[in-house]
Amino acid sequence: MVKILAVKCSSELIGLVLKETAKAGNHELVKLLLHECEARNLEDSWYHLRIGMMVQDVASRGDVEMAKLLVEKCDPTDVGRSLKIAVENNSTDMLHLLAPMTAVYIKEDPYIVAALVHAARKDQVAMVDIPVQYSDQPTVEEAILQLSSNGDIAATKLLLEKCDIVSTKHLFVKATEKDVVELVEILLEQMDTTCIRWALMTASAKGCFGTVKSMLHKCDSTSIGCALEIAVQKRELAVVDVLRDRCNLTSIRDAIISAM
Repeated sequence: MVKILAVKCSSELIGLVLKETAKAGNHELVKLLLHECEARNLEDSWYHLRIGMMVQDVASRGDVEMAKLLVEKCDPTDVGRSLKIAVENNSTDMLHLLAPMTAVYIKEDPYIVAALVHAARKDQVAMVDIPVQYSDQPTVEEAILQLSSNGDIAATKLLLEKCDIVSTKHLFVKATEKDVVELVEILLEQMDTTCIRWALMTASAKGCFGTVKSMLHKCDSTSIGCALEIAVQKRELAVVDVLRDRCNLTSIRDAIISAM
């Protein structure tokens, strides 16, 4: 009977009924209505939007079986919101279901970033591991930058364990560019002389006083001299002051000449 009625309904009405049916937890009726939507080849934006909102609702309620019916019909770009809800609810089963969908597209999703930040702050290792497995490096890096910027050192270190050496070096450069001193200090011991030199020069050019100061104990005289020249050229006076005290007369002379 329901199937006969569904055939007679408009697509918009079916969408409304589908939403209420999913909310009520009627799995069999949801299956039937989804089949009718597929038969009509519904690809309208309202359909995908409504499915995405339904996935968020079932994620909030922890209805994994209903989520299984809906998630494959959902636009992958809408899954991030539901994934964040699953992390906040500490729902491992829901997270296992949703996380693979986020790997379909390459995009720094703010909701996935927020989910990683939340899980790391709560020291929920399992809840970190699942989304990290399917996240691209820019997403993980943004979560680390947010955590370290807010002084969440333990959470920052937890996420850093998920990064390879290439990502770690990239993060170090980004941290120097954004003047995230806490992250620079954490990563400094892992960096080689060349990486530190370029980072010091970048920070000096941007006037990142705190970052420059935090790196000096690991910098050789050549690196400091190069950084001084750039700071003089860019007229970053606070940086010049801190570098000048670590330079010999030759480096100071070269910096003055380069600025002329």
